[in-house]
Amino acid sequence: MEHFEALAIEKKQAIIQAGLSVFAEYPYAKASTELIARRARISKGLLFYYFQNKENLYHFLYHYAATIIAEALAEVPETTDFFAYLAAVAQTKFKIFARYPTLNQFLQQALAQRERYPLPEVQQAINKQPTWQTKFAQGWSAEKVMRELSWLLEGYLVHQRQLQQPFDWRACEANYNEWLQQYRRLAVEKGGQ
Repeated sequence: MEHFEALAIEKKQAIIQAGLSVFAEYPYAKASTELIARRARISKGLLFYYFQNKENLYHFLYHYAATIIAEALAEVPETTDFFAYLAAVAQTKFKIFARYPTLNQFLQQALAQRERYPLPEVQQAINKQPTWQTKFAQGWSAEKVMRELSWLLEGYLVHQRQLQQPFDWRACEANYNEWLQQYRRLAVEKGGQ
């Protein structure tokens, strides 16, 4: 991979974006290195020269995606307010996905396949959560709110993909923030944070 690292940034980005887009569109087994090379405007031989095989390329892209997210999440300000934390994390992720449109699709495809590559960098950034001072109403918990918001967001993303139109991350973020406020009203004990 040292040959890949020696490339000009523009060439590296072209290969990275091509790889992310193909692996986002197709499951690993059906993703074509020939298509990746074509989209990157390089020969398939050069692609293998840089990464030796498809699995190495995929592993590199997976680590690349995890690193981008982990570095961004590490910058999320600490708070003991659960909903403020979720809002800050969501805002960070939406900025990332607006800047790197295929990154989210790539990660969703990987997670849908129950990839063998974990995201330890992302998990570590997420696990830095403080003890919440938010007092939840009876029947509610941080885990329940996160699970349900995740389901809402997944459904929204699937629906948007089915429309086959350019994705609007600002609209997605606005919807998420609205859901977050609704959950704050439902899940927080009266007089709680």
